[in-house]
Amino acid sequence: MVAEETRGIVRSGPFAGLRYPIADAAGSALAPKLIGSYEREIHGFIEKAITRAPPRILNIGAGEGYYAVGMARRLPRADVYAFETDAKGQSLIEALAKANGVGERVHVRGTCSPTDLDELTRQPALIICDIEGGERELLDPVSAHGLVDCEIIAELHSGRGLDMAGEMRKRSGETHTVTMAGYEGRDTSEAAALSRLSTAERRIAVDERRRHGLEWIHLVPVEELFQREASLRHLQE
Repeated sequence: MVAEETRGIVRSGPFAGLRYPIADAAGSALAPKLIGSYEREIHGFIEKAITRAPPRILNIGAGEGYYAVGMARRLPRADVYAFETDAKGQSLIEALAKANGVGERVHVRGTCSPTDLDELTRQPALIICDIEGGERELLDPVSAHGLVDCEIIAELHSGRGLDMAGEMRKRSGETHTVTMAGYEGRDTSEAAALSRLSTAERRIAVDERRRHGLEWIHLVPVEELFQREASLRHLQE
């Protein structure tokens, strides 16, 4: 119903205008993406990352390509590597990229190994990661040295005595600034533009099936911030 009312086009948020040729998603709900409320807690992180215009983007756990293709549209000079283990997701990424005119810059791959990550971060990159707990092993600067120069936005999966936020702070606190965001819940007002839906239908439409306590982390290399501030000072002089 949401896909029909939006005509498969994302209504708002950082990727407004992104067109879905197939009303389907992989690993997460489609309706919040089309509404534009999906993971709104990190919309600010995404916008800040876009202002830095990274030449390379790694979307690890890309699903059907919402972030991979959305970022490719916002950053027309960037190459995007979309890692997704699910075959259906890979096909959807390719279709989404083609429909939005960025197929040549979105490179679809399977599982991202530490070797892949090490190779692709030899050039500073933006990493957007959601791999259901796999971030603990993968986002390790010991095995992928280039991570110290990469901006990272990651969904964290703690539990069973593991404090993933604390772990990431410990790894990156000396090389990156650290900003956290926590899941804030949803209400029907975010789907107010969908006038044909009932209140109950809007409640379902914005539901991302999240749990309270979920966290995201945004890591920005300290050196990059230093260089950016120096450039701004130079322009002001």
